[in-house]
Order: sequence, then C-alpha cells, then structure tokens
Amino acid sequence: MKRLSKLFIIAACSLGTISLTSCLGDDDNGSGITDEVYESYLANISGIFYGNGTDWRYENKIYFFNEDLEGTTVDEKTDSVKIQTVEFSKRDTTFTIHGVPTKVLAKEISDSNKDLKEAIENVGTTDITGRFDFYNIGNVASYFVWPSPVTFSNLTYGGKSHEVKILFFAPSAGVYGYTTGNRYQAVNFSLSVGAIYVDGAPKETIYNGSGTQLDELKSILTVSATR
Repeated sequence: MKRLSKLFIIAACSLGTISLTSCLGDDDNGSGITDEVYESYLANISGIFYGNGTDWRYENKIYFFNEDLEGTTVDEKTDSVKIQTVEFSKRDTTFTIHGVPTKVLAKEISDSNKDLKEAIENVGTTDITGRFDFYNIGNVASYFVWPSPVTFSNLTYGGKSHEVKILFFAPSAGVYGYTTGNRYQAVNFSLSVGAIYVDGAPKETIYNGSGTQLDELKSILTVSATR
C-alpha cells in the first residue's frame, strides 16, 4: 500500500483537486480510534456530497492521468470529468458514486478490445458502490475503500450480448476533512481499475499490483466531492 498511498497523495494533494486542511501523511500522530470517535466520524461523513456547481474548485469530479495531454508533469497531464453525487452510509459503511461517466472506466482498455471499450463508453454513466472503513483519525479521517465490481449485464458488442464486469484493485485510500478555511466538508479517495471480465472470464488486465508506477498511475481514478 505504501506506493499506492504516495500516488494518492500526488493525485489528491499536489494536483490541487481539493485543498484539505491536512493531507494523508499529516495525521500520523493520531492517537487511535475509540468506539466513540469512530461512531462520531461515521455519523459526520454519512449523507450526500452534492458538490458546488458555482465554484469549479469544489465541484464533484473524478481526476485521472491523461497521457494525451501536453506537458511532462503529473499536474499537466491531469484531466477530470464531473460526477453527480457521492453518498456515504453509516448504517452499513457503504459508499455510492452516482453518475460516473463510463469513458473513464474504459480509458485504459487497449485497442485490441476496441469494440468492448466503445460499448462501455456508450453506456454513458453508471454508479460505483463499495465499502469503506476508517483506519486513522487525526487532523483528517483516513479510510480504506473496497469498491464493488461494476457490472453491465447485457452489453452488446461484436454482434452479441455479454455480461461485462469492471473489477478494481483494492483496497485503496481516502481522506475526509474540511477544505481550507473550513468552508466545505470534503472527501477524496482513489479507485484503481484492475481488470475487465467478459462472461465470467478475464478479458484484459489494467493493473494488478505489478508493473510500473506509470501503469499504476494510469489506473487510478481520484474521486473528489464536497458539501
């Protein structure tokens, strides 16, 4: 997880997607999580993050690495798409990202599976669900996320209908806190697209924990939402 955490810090902090009062490495002095504190933060994070449609800095977005953009730095090659809302539930410690453009889920599928990639893109939007759990609470609350596979039950391409699943490499990390000046509550967390399965069989691996740092960075989608 150490390398993934570093890339998450690059995505969530250095790129300025949202300026939290502290970033992931700043709450190492947390004294642990008591049941009372855990339940309090669970209640605080629970609910819907609608974003701010009038200020681009606080819009709900997914940030990702786009190799086609001009520049040489991660910052210069960072792209984004808008999402609708992000919802956390204290009842069963689940999250839902509503209105995710499917093109970001398909962006690393190779040209050898072009028909499959285009079919996923043509879906338009989908939701991503999963579980989360706090592991450290200090200046910000840090948590792990375990996203569930995204399933398209009847996706047609190549003249046939298929069940297509997008699996994620998990767990990945997130933070919950306040933006600079305590103006908004904010969540940032990363998802790493792992593999594509078609009709129960592996079709293409995107990232499985091996490969280069660039491979990992290209697989990461950083979710940023406020309220």
